[in-house]
Amino acid sequence: MKKTVKKFAALALCLLLLGAVMLPAGAAGGVDGTVTWNYDPETKTLTFSGNGKISDYRDEVEYEPGVWHTNAPWGDYYNEAETLVIEPGVTSIGMWAFSNFLKLKTVSLPSTLEFLDAWAFHMCRSIEEITLPSSIVQFGTSSFSGCTSLRKVEFMGVPYSIPHQMFRSCSSLTSIVIPEGVHDIGSAAFSNCTSLKTVTIPKSMSYILVGAFFNAGVETVYYGGTEADWNSIDIGGNNEKLLEADIHFTYAAETETPDAPAANICHWCGKVHGGGFDAFIAWIHNLLAKIFGAKF
Repeated sequence: MKKTVKKFAALALCLLLLGAVMLPAGAAGGVDGTVTWNYDPETKTLTFSGNGKISDYRDEVEYEPGVWHTNAPWGDYYNEAETLVIEPGVTSIGMWAFSNFLKLKTVSLPSTLEFLDAWAFHMCRSIEEITLPSSIVQFGTSSFSGCTSLRKVEFMGVPYSIPHQMFRSCSSLTSIVIPEGVHDIGSAAFSNCTSLKTVTIPKSMSYILVGAFFNAGVETVYYGGTEADWNSIDIGGNNEKLLEADIHFTYAAETETPDAPAANICHWCGKVHGGGFDAFIAWIHNLLAKIFGAKF
């Protein structure tokens, strides 16, 4: 009987050791409120599942030499994780949750996400593209500030506002389409976005606050209303680049993008043409653009 017990104990120990060997080195996970997280070191993927909110970590920020980063339970992977997958069921991302995740390049957000809080992805310097689900109704301050590799942002829904410093110092961002229904742009929201050349602003816009486009590279604005509508927008100081830009008032923001401008926006000279002979000139110019593929 004793020999049998010893054999079973030895077998159990072997299975335990085998399981330990088969687990990816450094694999980790845990529970954050009603949300479960795990990290796979082989794929460098951080995954969140469950129902509810990823907690705030506003008072739990840690300093490593040269960088501040979140001190959340998954914070140990700030300089390692490359992919973040947040599965359906998660409704909110808290403050500083992924701040300064330096290697994070790909982020997948679920259709259940309603709130993305302040500094959530602050200084995630490797993120190149982000698609923001239509379910998000509110963004927090500086949620993507300092994401210096971010070159493409797509709003699938219509938040009420673009908050203070949301995309501050996103120096690789070249264009932004703000959807119809957004009412205001917060102070410094696009400040220091030095590569930002093209901005689409909806007719619904009421306020563009101080320094929203300070030190941005804005050259062209596509506006969804008339010139009179544009002049009625309350635009704060330190937005000279925006005010001095080439503004196209006939742009239909809800159906077109800077890559596919309205027919009466000339592809060759960049001007807005009216009807009659002017429309004929636009047709000639667009034919030249089609042949030579460039403006003057």
